[in-house]
Amino acid sequence: MDIKPIRETLLSEIEQLEESLQIIARRVKEGKAIGSHTNVDASKINNLIGKYQLLVAMSNEVTEVTDQQSDEQSN
Repeated sequence: MDIKPIRETLLSEIEQLEESLQIIARRVKEGKAIGSHTNVDASKINNLIGKYQLLVAMSNEVTEVTDQQSDEQSN
């Protein structure tokens, strides 16, 4: 299973969220209104966390299969 496209999509979504959070942090620090265009939906954050956990699980499975294949080949 190739997890690279999933990883790239997830990283892109995380970068977009990070940009929004940086805008919010800057505006709060400056005492300005956050503005509706920088609203961050908590469900989006939860969704990204879920995707990240899935990606880690998939990555671990791929690593385990690769390790098992290497062990079998060396025997």
